[in-house]
Order: sequence, then C-alpha cells, then structure tokens
Amino acid sequence: MVKNRNNKVISWLFAVGMTFILSSCNQESDLAVNREFTVHTLPVSEVVNEEIPVFYTTTGSVISDDRIQITSRITSYIG
Repeated sequence: MVKNRNNKVISWLFAVGMTFILSSCNQESDLAVNREFTVHTLPVSEVVNEEIPVFYTTTGSVISDDRIQITSRITSYIG
C-alpha cells in the first residue's frame, strides 16, 4: 500500500513539473538576442621562427633588488 501511494505522489509531482516546463516553452524569453554584428579592426602580430644564439655576451652589471647576508654558524675558516 505504501509503494502504491509513493508511486502516485511521484507521478503527480512529475505531471505538475512537466506542466510548468511545457507551459513556459510558448512564452517569449525576456532576454532578447542582439543579432547585429560589429566588426572590430584589431592589431595583428605575426610569429616567425628565427635562429638566435644560445649564448649572448654583453657588458654591464647586475644588481639585486634585495640584499642578503650570509654568515657561518660554525666557527672555522670558510674558503
């Protein structure tokens, strides 16, 4: 008897749900789709493979953004 009652409740809920879903299919959506297209001219770059040297030599100096101080925790000569 409980199974029969559960089946009736599930069938009723399914029917009510489908009624709401199908009734909304005929209504026009509030979200209007803009079918006008705008063409934008954008800058374009071209990628080209080139042979470049693996090592590059130049003059100059390198300075670190942060300074660090290295100290020894062992009392001995660091060479």
